[in-house]
Amino acid sequence: MDDSFDLYDDIPKIDLEADNLERLETVQKQLEETEKTLKGVQEQLEQWKAKAKELETANKVLEKQKSVLLLNMSTLFKTAEAEVKRKDKLIGTTSSLPLDKER
Repeated sequence: MDDSFDLYDDIPKIDLEADNLERLETVQKQLEETEKTLKGVQEQLEQWKAKAKELETANKVLEKQKSVLLLNMSTLFKTAEAEVKRKDKLIGTTSSLPLDKER
């Protein structure tokens, strides 16, 4: 048999190295785009974390203010009740006094 005879001579040669290089470049571009996207998402996440912390702080301040206002309202209501009772008692004692008809 002749060693110079190539059975696959009529099949076109494919440059696998160039094809693999193109694929590698494509994957690298996709990786770079993904890394950019990831960086943007991480920055957005940090912004949201900061905003959440800010809102939590504001919420704590509002909760304290709410507690103070509720306490003040309760105290004011009790004071008003006591004042009404005092006035009722004063009116009761005043109305039971005899009227001075000489005036």
